[in-house]
Amino acid sequence: MLNKKEKLLMGFIYEKARSKGSCLMSASDLIVAGLPDYVLTTDDIKRTLDSLELDDYIEVVLSDKKGEVIYCIILKAKGEAYDRNRLAAKKNLRNRIIITVALAVLGGVISLLIRQIYF
Repeated sequence: MLNKKEKLLMGFIYEKARSKGSCLMSASDLIVAGLPDYVLTTDDIKRTLDSLELDDYIEVVLSDKKGEVIYCIILKAKGEAYDRNRLAAKKNLRNRIIITVALAVLGGVISLLIRQIYF
């Protein structure tokens, strides 16, 4: 299960890399990706990318361009399926909520019926 920062960066990476399967990004690109919600540092980005790499979502190759670190990010099979898995998790959560509400309503109706019959 990914934490919030990992989901944020993985979503950004997925959007940039889904057509080709890979992309080149600088640390500043990834910092901008998290701006509304998080203030990311280069250490945060490195730790998060390492975590995503350990979880087999991406492969990261570091490069240097005029003194700036460039990340070559390649989506692995799990990374390519990220959006599908995210949508499936949302659907699963929605179904659980619907079932919970339906069972609560059913329980209320049954309790009202029992009260009407016995009291």
